Amino acid sequence: MSIPRSDVEMVQHIMAKSNMMGILEDGMRRNPRGLKSNRKPLELFFLGSFLSVMHGHGFKVTAIHKTLTTELPVDIQFELGVIERNIDSDGPHIELMTRHELYNAVRVLKKQFAYGFGSAPELDDVERRRRHRVICDVTDALCDVFIDPTITADGEGFPSVITALDATGYWSWGKGKYDRHVVGEKDEDAESGEDTADTSGADPAAIPAADEPTEVQEQPADREAADADTDEAVAEGQEGAENDEAAEGQEAVETDESAGYDPDAQPGAKTHKSGRKENFFGYHEHTLVRVPQVTYEGEGKGRQKVAESEPALISRFELTPASYDVVDVSLSLIDRLRARITDLLVDKHYSYKKLVRWKNELSRRGIKQHLDLRDDEHGAIYADGVIYLDGQPFCQHMPLSLHDLRVPGPNATFEEKQESWARFALRESYALIYKVRPDGDGKMIGVCPALKGVMGCPRRAGTVEAANAVGLASVNIIPGIDDDDHPAVCTQTAVTLHLPAKVHKSNQYYLWGSKDWDEYYGKRTYVEGSYGNRKNDGTEDVRRGYSRFPGIMMANLGAGIAVVSYNLRMTRNWHERTAGGNPFHPLLAEPTPDYGFMMLSEAERDAVIESRRDLPAAA
Repeated sequence: MSIPRSDVEMVQHIMAKSNMMGILEDGMRRNPRGLKSNRKPLELFFLGSFLSVMHGHGFKVTAIHKTLTTELPVDIQFELGVIERNIDSDGPHIELMTRHELYNAVRVLKKQFAYGFGSAPELDDVERRRRHRVICDVTDALCDVFIDPTITADGEGFPSVITALDATGYWSWGKGKYDRHVVGEKDEDAESGEDTADTSGADPAAIPAADEPTEVQEQPADREAADADTDEAVAEGQEGAENDEAAEGQEAVETDESAGYDPDAQPGAKTHKSGRKENFFGYHEHTLVRVPQVTYEGEGKGRQKVAESEPALISRFELTPASYDVVDVSLSLIDRLRARITDLLVDKHYSYKKLVRWKNELSRRGIKQHLDLRDDEHGAIYADGVIYLDGQPFCQHMPLSLHDLRVPGPNATFEEKQESWARFALRESYALIYKVRPDGDGKMIGVCPALKGVMGCPRRAGTVEAANAVGLASVNIIPGIDDDDHPAVCTQTAVTLHLPAKVHKSNQYYLWGSKDWDEYYGKRTYVEGSYGNRKNDGTEDVRRGYSRFPGIMMANLGAGIAVVSYNLRMTRNWHERTAGGNPFHPLLAEPTPDYGFMMLSEAERDAVIESRRDLPAAA
């Protein structure tokens, strides 16, 4: 398989536009007046990594080396420095980049930027945060390459401010030294009131430390000798192993980590495709995906997409050890995003979090949350003369038949959804109308629905007759029983309410279960789809074995390279569907025509190289 020049140029554009090498160089230079390091080995490592992942080979040195040395055209190898022409006492000769050079680039990255409690236990808090910040700056910059106003033909950039948030399990290639029990998650507003977030396992500072990293080794002058030394070391430790096993051992030897051990990964739980919980060892990827504005025509099976404002791009992500809490990292991702988020779509997992830690923090940032409810969040609460159900205040005389409603499952037919929407529409007619929506403390001002003409009530003169005339529901007040019950909401024009904490946590812009909520919340599938798309063996294949580098720093860089490959594919596919992009943008360029390839002899290869550089020919 030959990689076209257009792919190389796209990767070079991404690396230059993100300034990832500049960010890393600045992170290495503690003294601003210090000398810059030689960036060529790192540049080749990352360029090879992008190309390897984009072509389905994964983030591992053996695959990166093979991509650079066998899948790039010979002339491009020469231009990049994968092939070098040197002259010594024996005359001109050609040298091919060795795997050792790539392993040495990994050592540099680990020495300079490893920040995990297990992989870098000796760091103080300031240095650990600094290194973490550098890696986040790199991954953020790679995401921002795709939020580029010049990509769209009109030059306005991508308009969406609706974002979906989720987390997925990310298997580590290594294993833990100790088995740890994975504790199930509990509601943080439970009886004790204590913060029982979804952390499990040991304190990260107590994770057994890896051996001290070996000092960065000087690159041997002879590329072939370096590779031979590496192969010999692997052969000694992996005698009799199959080729794949030998390659895995090679990774462990060359990156100075004990084989099979990931010092930063932790045990966690994730949801399997079947819906059951599955334990795993590794990391969680927390992801923000921009939700495009899509226009449809028709309904049900005949529904067709007719317009799509932008591709569904990953705008921020970060990996944490699997047992870590989701709140801090999620808020960090939101705060690191340049575009302001107005609406955030999350699943039931996030409703476990304490009101002050999650919902209030979103409100303080001006973000409306849209979420599903857990089974234990249903049930009526009578207070303030109203009934609270599923995060909303309703007229306390709403029929009991509308109390315990549930949304249909994910495999429901369109007809089943329509029936459900009709039930929730009837319930919504009893909902208080917001004059002022709940603030961060849950304080709101509501209005009786009868005063807004959505239902009738005997206590509001003329509203029953008006409701009957247009076929709307009316409150059924029982004479002699309800006559003396006149709460403020039934007598005043508007009433101030303070939502109970449990209600405030579940309160959202659209009534849970309604058609508006269902269609809006359904957009969360964009973030779920990003995981399935990248884990597909026909794309990035981000499953166990995708990356064989231990440690959270390398895990985040590897995930970032997969995100770039995904975003690039989504952007190009969107442009192909809609013609909405700028066809002259480097990321949307037409691929180099593929006329096939031919196997070169050594003499033919040398002739190609000779034509690219003004050096004396080999004797």
